[in-house]
Amino acid sequence: YFQGSLQTNNKIVLNYQLTEQQKIVITVIDIKGQQLQEISNFKQQGLNIDKIDLTGYPKGIYFIRFLSKNEFITKQIVKL
Repeated sequence: YFQGSLQTNNKIVLNYQLTEQQKIVITVIDIKGQQLQEISNFKQQGLNIDKIDLTGYPKGIYFIRFLSKNEFITKQIVKL
C-alpha cells in the first residue's frame, strides 16, 4: 500500500509497504506537469517511510507519483 499526508511544516510523509526489496521512484510534479523533485532508491521489504520537503514551493496543487515494481500511483496534494 501507499499513503501520503501533508504536515503543517511543509513536509509530505509517505508510508508504503513493499513485499520485497526493490527500487522505488517518488516524483513531485507541479500543476503544469513540471517535475520538481525525484527520489530514486532501493528500499527494503516491509514498511518504508520517506519525507519530501515542499518549503521552497509556492501554495498550490502538486502531484506525488509513486513507482515500484508492482505499482504506479499518483496522489494530489494541496499546499495551503
